[in-house]
Amino acid sequence: MDGFGTPLRLDRNTVSSLKRHGGRLCVYVNQEWSRTAVVKDSCCTPDLELLAVTADHNVVHLIPAFRMKPQREGVLKKQVKKWDTDAIETLQACFECTEWEVLTQGNSLEEAADVLTDYIAFCEAMVVPTKTVKREYKERVEKLFLEGKPRDAWQGVKTLAGLPNNNSALPTTGEKDCIDMAENLNQFYCRFEELDYSQEREKLTEELTARMPGYVNRELQQAEVELVLRRTRPNKAPGTDQICGRLLKACSDQLAGVYCHLFNRSLAEHSIPSVWKSSIICPVPKKSNPTCDNDYWP
Repeated sequence: MDGFGTPLRLDRNTVSSLKRHGGRLCVYVNQEWSRTAVVKDSCCTPDLELLAVTADHNVVHLIPAFRMKPQREGVLKKQVKKWDTDAIETLQACFECTEWEVLTQGNSLEEAADVLTDYIAFCEAMVVPTKTVKREYKERVEKLFLEGKPRDAWQGVKTLAGLPNNNSALPTTGEKDCIDMAENLNQFYCRFEELDYSQEREKLTEELTARMPGYVNRELQQAEVELVLRRTRPNKAPGTDQICGRLLKACSDQLAGVYCHLFNRSLAEHSIPSVWKSSIICPVPKKSNPTCDNDYWP
């Protein structure tokens, strides 16, 4: 027979089977399944005629069509800062020996704020070491179940399965659509800056001046700035200046003086540097299917 190997057969033994007529058992093995079939055992009795065949079948690898998202994309690696005691102490010592007047004196407020921001970011990059971590989705989801957070855990399961997020804030049709949407949201969130509130601002200033005359031309104290920096949440995401809250909190004593000087200068000049006004805005949908710009929280 085409596609089958040599048949394996067992002829009936008339003496052992106590049967007068002859007969036989025959087994055909498909060659696509195995090419090494042999007779393992045989038996011929009045009650049973047995032919046992063994074969090493060809291994067939069956790959499922569904694969979890981390398996499709591989293990994600991320560079994170290693904030240990040695790094914090070294950074504090670096700021303590810094001549802040050299960085801020002789520059405009805009330039002084940019120089200060770049210097702090440079010191952090040089002093604080980094380490590579892997995002293990499986352990993370299991931890959420153990912590009693089923909603977050099931969201992690959806991420593992690669299911689409119905609450996605950005379109997925292309890069150009994302850029256009970001520009539209920027104009929508900044629409109040296009209006002229000079009269309202002057009226409010006069009312506040009459109510609190002691606060007119008031200067901030270094202790006040230090207290605010010390209360900064260390896990808050940094802004466009990439200065994290952990640095401001750990080095509040060293940075309070220079920041207090720039804050008072900003109040005196009635101007705010651009680096302090810029931010990264992540739109969060208010409902499942947003249809307009007002359906997003900034």
